[in-house]
Amino acid sequence: MKIKITIHIIILIISVCCLSVHAKEKSYPADYQNLNTQQKSLVAISSYTAQGKIPELNAALNDGLNAGLSVNEINEALVQLYAYCGFPRIDAFLKEHLFADVFESNVLTYLQRELITNAALASMTGVESQLGAHLFFGMNVGITEGQYNDMFDIIEKTVGETVANEGRTILKGLLKRVNTNK
Repeated sequence: MKIKITIHIIILIISVCCLSVHAKEKSYPADYQNLNTQQKSLVAISSYTAQGKIPELNAALNDGLNAGLSVNEINEALVQLYAYCGFPRIDAFLKEHLFADVFESNVLTYLQRELITNAALASMTGVESQLGAHLFFGMNVGITEGQYNDMFDIIEKTVGETVANEGRTILKGLLKRVNTNK
């Protein structure tokens, strides 16, 4: 009888341990798979900047501040964007300025910078190859598929369904290639 009780206790302990380990593997912070409020604000700011929609950008800037972005973070996002959004596109200038000065700043993380860049590129037409490359770069710095899905949902609202779906198609092709190479 003691052996049966001991075996049942051991099985119970092992079951509880296995369940707690499994639960730990599946528990992520709420914003792990999706964009948090500040990241969503950065996407909207980037999209409206890329399109030159000033009234909507003003509202997005206020929303970003209300979401907890600092003035420095928003300023840094706009500095990041000027290379992609119709300002000087001279190759030497971009390499010299963007990669030397902008990426030296520690106001934004690399993940935030790639999110900003991807949102801007996804909001423009004719830059599909750059978008594909930056989607990949973003994955390398930790942007998840769920976060990209959120980004394209915002792009659908800020630009339109057609443009968002073009970006989703590029992402889908990239994910297929990445998963095939694993």
